[in-house]
Amino acid sequence: MNIEETLYDHYKDTCEIVRQEVSRRWHLTLTIVVVMLFLALLIVDESEGASLITGYLKNQFGSDIVIKFQYINTVMLYAYMIVVMTYYQKNIQIERLYAYIHKIEAKLSQNGSIGIAREGEEYLHCYPFMLGLVDRIYKCLFPILISFVAIYKVAVENICGIFWMDLTAVVLIVALSILYVSYMCFNEKYLHKEHKDMEFWVRIKKYIKE
Repeated sequence: MNIEETLYDHYKDTCEIVRQEVSRRWHLTLTIVVVMLFLALLIVDESEGASLITGYLKNQFGSDIVIKFQYINTVMLYAYMIVVMTYYQKNIQIERLYAYIHKIEAKLSQNGSIGIAREGEEYLHCYPFMLGLVDRIYKCLFPILISFVAIYKVAVENICGIFWMDLTAVVLIVALSILYVSYMCFNEKYLHKEHKDMEFWVRIKKYIKE
């Protein structure tokens, strides 16, 4: 097997990994939406929301214990944080894998012997406006919505001992969202050490717009 055949096999394997990760991301997206709905219900009607969540937990674990609302509230926020964190990790991983696939396609095509551009040049050529909008929703609007739900949830809570645990979860969700948007929407590479020789304001300018 020559180098090109080995590289092409690696290319196919990487594309398969991306397809699997995209499928997992879709399930995570649905999970986030479901948790958002539960949090919204807790905001609108605390007793009804707590009743539904308690009933779900009892059906899952077969327990007859009564769970206090304040603990349900905290558990939901931390579950939200974990799902959001995993969702962000998955999206960044997919983004990095696509960039890697583009490099493999370029290597396979550079000698003209194998012309592959499905995921790179051909996919990005005359990129549809609709797909561009969907891309912005994933990268920018969805993180804003995720943060807004968490902030609003903790803003309407009564301050008590466990409130600070809830606030910690919200701060982490917002921090994760900011770092996610930083990577997905800007050129974060210019903030890394490999560009430390550049002037600070040049790095900031390139970070915002290359």
